[in-house]
Amino acid sequence: MDKEELRYLLLNFTKEVTDEKLNLILEKYYSRRRNFLNYSETLKKLGRLVIEDRFPNSKKWNLIAKKEGYYSSNSIQYLEGLNWKQVKEKMVKEIKNILK
Repeated sequence: MDKEELRYLLLNFTKEVTDEKLNLILEKYYSRRRNFLNYSETLKKLGRLVIEDRFPNSKKWNLIAKKEGYYSSNSIQYLEGLNWKQVKEKMVKEIKNILK
């Protein structure tokens, strides 16, 4: 679906709501957010490494991330607003809170 089709659907959405229109709009909406699913997978991987007491330094993580398709350490630090050490500390704290 191109931008014009999406625009048409949005402008005419209130006139006739069909499952097809709704599905197309939701598909377009969520297609832009698929990267966040990968971010979630990245955090799960890091969480497993914390539990296994094998949390890597940023350089080692970047090698893993590149090989397995995860976010880089720089991306994680940017999204979390923390440095790499703080990312680890936050994850350890969150996991401990879950296990209480």
